[in-house]
Amino acid sequence: MNKLMLAALLYICITPASAWEIDIPLNTVTTIGVHDKNVGFVSFKEGVHQNCAYQHLYFDISTSTGKSYLSILSTAKVSKTKVRIGYTAPASQGQCYLELAALVEVE
Repeated sequence: MNKLMLAALLYICITPASAWEIDIPLNTVTTIGVHDKNVGFVSFKEGVHQNCAYQHLYFDISTSTGKSYLSILSTAKVSKTKVRIGYTAPASQGQCYLELAALVEVE
């Protein structure tokens, strides 16, 4: 569990401050994938906003933040750890972009 805590702390330290509209504290990662050249996506058992296309959140895996998301989400998937997510949903149907991913320890 120390590795999980370290990963979460590292993520908090390297992630720039952002303001997202939707912040969901306890999510279960069901799918992580990559399509196109640098586009990663994730889906959750609990779902995301209805305006998010394909019920996925997208992120750019070519950036350091995107690589951190991929690491955190992969860790959550493999260890069955809950993850906190933040994102902003579009006004109408479209792509939603991940703006926060953090491991959450549930007792």
